[in-house]
Amino acid sequence: MTFDEYSHLANSTRHYTRSRREALEYVNTGFEGEAGEYLNEYKKHLRDVGEYYHPPLGERRIALLLELGDTLWYLSRIAMELDSSLHEVAQMNVDNLRTRYSK
Repeated sequence: MTFDEYSHLANSTRHYTRSRREALEYVNTGFEGEAGEYLNEYKKHLRDVGEYYHPPLGERRIALLLELGDTLWYLSRIAMELDSSLHEVAQMNVDNLRTRYSK
């Protein structure tokens, strides 16, 4: 699946109707909340594995990936509310990284 395909699907599941300003506030807040839920799941992983690092496995890994998916949905909607796309955001990031690390 491409970023554009994902964004089109994410847009089709949007269930909010607000002014442009309110929509951006809504998706920004949603993104923050989902990022927090991801971090909470990761915190539980750190608590459960003790002092040694082990990658998340099983149900914890699935929970983390599901939270990342929710975060991705909001990120896609933020880009669209800014008249952009995940594709453009990714390309701009790659260009910025190349500039930053080519020195």
